[in-house]
Amino acid sequence: MAILPPVTDIGSEPLVPGSWCWGVPLWGNPFLPVGLPGQPGVLGLEHHYPVLVHCHALRSLGMCVAALAQLRCFEDTWDSALLNGVSGVAEGRVMERCWSALVRRFLDPASPDACALCSLDRCRDLLTSLESLLGAVPVAWVEAAEAFLVDALPPQPPPASEVDAWQVLVPRLGWQLPHVGAVPLRNLSVRMATVLQLGGVFEERAVLHAAFIREALGLPATQQLPEGVLDGLRDSFQRLWSIRWENGFKEAFWRLSIDGVPLLGNSHMSRARPECCGCGSVVLGVSSRLHFFWACPVARAVVEQLEVTLGVAVPRAALWLALPPSGVQQCVWDVVVLAALSAMEEGRRLLRARVRESGSAGVVPGLADVVALSAVSWFWGQLRGFACLGVPRRGWAGVGPSHPFLRLVGGRFSVGR
Repeated sequence: MAILPPVTDIGSEPLVPGSWCWGVPLWGNPFLPVGLPGQPGVLGLEHHYPVLVHCHALRSLGMCVAALAQLRCFEDTWDSALLNGVSGVAEGRVMERCWSALVRRFLDPASPDACALCSLDRCRDLLTSLESLLGAVPVAWVEAAEAFLVDALPPQPPPASEVDAWQVLVPRLGWQLPHVGAVPLRNLSVRMATVLQLGGVFEERAVLHAAFIREALGLPATQQLPEGVLDGLRDSFQRLWSIRWENGFKEAFWRLSIDGVPLLGNSHMSRARPECCGCGSVVLGVSSRLHFFWACPVARAVVEQLEVTLGVAVPRAALWLALPPSGVQQCVWDVVVLAALSAMEEGRRLLRARVRESGSAGVVPGLADVVALSAVSWFWGQLRGFACLGVPRRGWAGVGPSHPFLRLVGGRFSVGR
């Protein structure tokens, strides 16, 4: 639990004060403090009152209310005695014994600092600390607990225990997650605990996915995404990951979506030395991702295969966001997207390796065209490899014998245009 985000109140209705307020735990309570610096549940009352936490009798709200009421009565009695001129040694000892008895019953200090705070000569400091402590508890809870005092004494038996209070509070504890909703603490599973641990990673990934979608759609960095597009990308991930195919063929899509391909200019290569693309057509102002997976002649060769097969232009969003063109089944297009992006990545690596092998500081004439042919061959080769795996059991019933890229003929896959 220590490595999970702090729990919060996920209840839809406000808490109704009642007898349970008497047993509300003061220490380790994620509902407290209120009105103090820091978010409730992050730094509890034990952080703000490190001395009072060592008073063993001061465990619940009811005992704190009773302790403060008794100490106030003692202070009033002491002040009245002083005003009436009662200040002898014997009277002083009696008052000290009464004070010590009250402290043992209602506070029971256990540390040197707590004992010092609870001494008679620091009566005013102790009262101020207890008043401040109650100020960090919701007023309605304090008033509900005070209602059970009988002549400033706690009722016998107490109206509620700590267990009773936790039975009211625990069902309201949990976490609010985007796209998931409320996760109650009492229903926490290993899977949800893992999701909570990775909450920061998910937030960073969502930012990267939003930037990826904007680039795919050609939107400015400041423009708000169309409604549902980010959820659509998450749905695409679920579909693509469920395809029974080597994960290596899915890596290019995953890396592309989080700007994780090791390209000069992305967020992961800030210290990389400047290096031009082997095609020689890098345009200033165009991101590396946009060049290598769309504008580079190697990538364009793969896109042209898609356009020739379909007979229509393929927009960048259709490829990057796995949005099938008209007449193409989603299941087929998912495989085509993975194969196309993987072929572009293989082409990028091959072109870079060939340029380095040549030892040329500039562009090697004709090299990009040769690598483009290799990328096209890689693309169709991956489709044939997928076809050899056999027809998946579900989701492919709508693929007919004339479907582009992958078609079903006699219960078997066939690859072609």
